[in-house]
Amino acid sequence: MSRTIQVIIFVSLVAIIIGRQFWSTTAPPLHGNFFEGTKVVPALSFNSSKGGSGSLADYSGKWVIVFFGYMTCPDVCPITLAYLNNEYGQLLENQDAAQVVFISLDPERDKPELVNQYLANFNKDFVGLIGTRDVIDKITDSMGAFYDIHPIDSALKYAVDHTSDIFLINPAGELAAVYRGPHKKGVITEDLRTLILRGHS
Repeated sequence: MSRTIQVIIFVSLVAIIIGRQFWSTTAPPLHGNFFEGTKVVPALSFNSSKGGSGSLADYSGKWVIVFFGYMTCPDVCPITLAYLNNEYGQLLENQDAAQVVFISLDPERDKPELVNQYLANFNKDFVGLIGTRDVIDKITDSMGAFYDIHPIDSALKYAVDHTSDIFLINPAGELAAVYRGPHKKGVITEDLRTLILRGHS
């Protein structure tokens, strides 16, 4: 190997090291509450709003943004889904690296085709997952998502109190972070851009 080639290789390696150090010191801080260690999200089977069966594992290799709710939710769900539509839209060229998933907490009323129509009001790319009560309890327990069904004096007969938290699953299928409300504009978008650029999983 000639001395010229050795010098070129050495300079290239130094440039890479300096670049990584520069990025680590100048990268914006992350906004979400990120978990230490690994917590694999179970690959449970649901019905998909897009038809057929579905699972969070279907989106392995992507950053999955998960929100729990139900179609007759009067406030938290439409507000949060509109927020997620804005965040997803701001990802621009990074949209292919992320997927927004809405997990229904009311499978008795939220049928797949209806959930698909409901989500299309916010973003046609959003996917809904509708499972049995047992599956819902397992996924909420594993991710730390609160919900409670209680009777109400109306034609709906019952309502679902639930968390407004937004959960982030990394490309390896592990629970990476949670975003507590109230949700600030641009927070999830900024975190995802940073994580994608870092190549983190």
